[in-house]
Amino acid sequence: MLKETLDVVAIFYLRCTRVADLDWNQPARALWNRVRGLIPWPGAFAYLNGRSLLKVWQADVLAVSGRAGEILEAGKAGITVGCGDGALRIVVLQQAGGRRLAAHEFLAGHKLESGQKFE
Repeated sequence: MLKETLDVVAIFYLRCTRVADLDWNQPARALWNRVRGLIPWPGAFAYLNGRSLLKVWQADVLAVSGRAGEILEAGKAGITVGCGDGALRIVVLQQAGGRRLAAHEFLAGHKLESGQKFE
């Protein structure tokens, strides 16, 4: 009985983590809905430059275009990332092991530039 329970937990965990990863090839509206739907748990996650795990707490949809996953702008208003259709502006995020920060607070300690990539 315990092994069956552990198998179900393992499958559930894998399913949740796959659902939580943001696929930047999707339309911005779909990613925005995913962020809103997965808060507070498991959350929506993005990987910056393939290594830094970030949890996205709040985002907005923008009608600008750019390459999927590429940072278009990083400033006071947030971090704008290109999507399959449109762009997503990350407003509140959290680095693994850190606390929740507004994008401008995060940018005070992390230099992000246009052209860097989310995966």
